[in-house]
This record gives sequence, C-alpha cells and structure tokens, in this order.
Amino acid sequence: MVATELSGDDVTGMLRDSLRGFLDEHWRTRGQAASASPEEVAAIWRRLVGQGVATLGTEGGEGGLAEILVVMAELGRAGCPAPMWSVALANLAVSGSQIAAAADLLKRLHSGKAIVAFSFAALDPIPARARSRLRASTQQECSASSRLRQARRISWSLSISLVLR
Repeated sequence: MVATELSGDDVTGMLRDSLRGFLDEHWRTRGQAASASPEEVAAIWRRLVGQGVATLGTEGGEGGLAEILVVMAELGRAGCPAPMWSVALANLAVSGSQIAAAADLLKRLHSGKAIVAFSFAALDPIPARARSRLRASTQQECSASSRLRQARRISWSLSISLVLR
C-alpha cells in the first residue's frame, strides 16, 4: 500500500475543520459572556494547549504561519480571546535559541503554564518625573533632542511580560 502525502491546503483545511468543530462544541455554546471571564478563557486555552495549538511556529515541519493564521481566524470566528497570537509570536521569536531560559519559556508556553504578553512602544529615555521637573523651554529642547537620538538608534522596543501559573 502506498501512503499518500497531503498537500498544505489539505492540512490547513483539516486543521480549520477540526478547530471549528472543537470551538463550536467547547466555546460557542457558552456565549459572549465567556469572553469576559478570565476563568473561561483560561479553561479554553488549556483545552487548546491540549490540542497542540500552542506549539505552532516552533518547528518548521510542525506548523508555521499558515497554520497559525488558520487558528487565529477560527478563534476570531468563534469570538474566543485565547492568547494564541502572543504564544505564536513567542514561538517564532525564540524557537531555535540555545539559551536555557528560552527553552524553559517554550516548555512553559507549550504546557500552558505560562502566557506571554507583548507590547510595542517607543522607548522614552527620560522618565516622566524628570521631565516634569525641567523648565518648559528646556523640557521641549531636551525632549525633542532625545527623541531624535532615540529614533536614530531604536525604532521600537519590545517588552515581554510573563504570567506564570
């Protein structure tokens, strides 16, 4: 017997159908009120982790951007605020790292024991309190000058907050 290989479209279609059925059964029946409940969101995330979605983006052959997009689309369709995008972003950012802390983070993410939250913001090298103590004219000059230097050096900063369970 010859094994047939599935195309990428077949795999993403099966993932879409499987996840849609899963979310219809375990999420959509609870209604919109579940979205406002951290406990409900945590419960569905644990179930999704059990289905393996938290590992997407870690290994090239184990699901990449196409599969992540399918999962994100189905979560959106179901109105489910599970933290998939942040986990997928962390997988893409730190998978393959040889640093022990990165491997530990991935292990915690893939088991559902950690959730990451990403935020993107411009780095402000002058704390707000220090700025408020400067005279108005000095403040404007200093702020404009520091922001120009900042724009040359750093286009954005990324901070990661971990919620360990």
